[in-house]
Amino acid sequence: MGLLTGRRRKIRHLGQVGLDNPLDVVPQAEPDVEARPDSRDCLHLRRRFEPTGRLYRHVARLLRHRHEVRIALDERGTLFWRLMDGRRTLRMIAAAMAAALDGADEDEARRAVILFARLLMARHLVYLKVPMPAEDRRR
Repeated sequence: MGLLTGRRRKIRHLGQVGLDNPLDVVPQAEPDVEARPDSRDCLHLRRRFEPTGRLYRHVARLLRHRHEVRIALDERGTLFWRLMDGRRTLRMIAAAMAAALDGADEDEARRAVILFARLLMARHLVYLKVPMPAEDRRR
């Protein structure tokens, strides 16, 4: 995890997932992400991290440095963020984005959804929740 703390999410049933399509996962925002709209109604995301390690923490405290991630979303990124409700899969979000954006086809919307998910995951703002297989839900 490097210098930053973060909760690692263990997926117990990962070996049993057997997803036919990677778009069947549900993106969820990390709970401590702040989202604020700007004058154009586009969102600005921010998440603060606490430094780990005694030396890094000491230097950060001396320099009064707060480690944080900030990102400004465009119209499509803002739409993606607002469609993430914890229940919709990436496939459902792509379909909703294609319907909301005039002139966007399904394939373009899928590529945009994958790009946004990867970008936000790399910055530790979003994680993906893998749905339980149907046979495991019955147990």
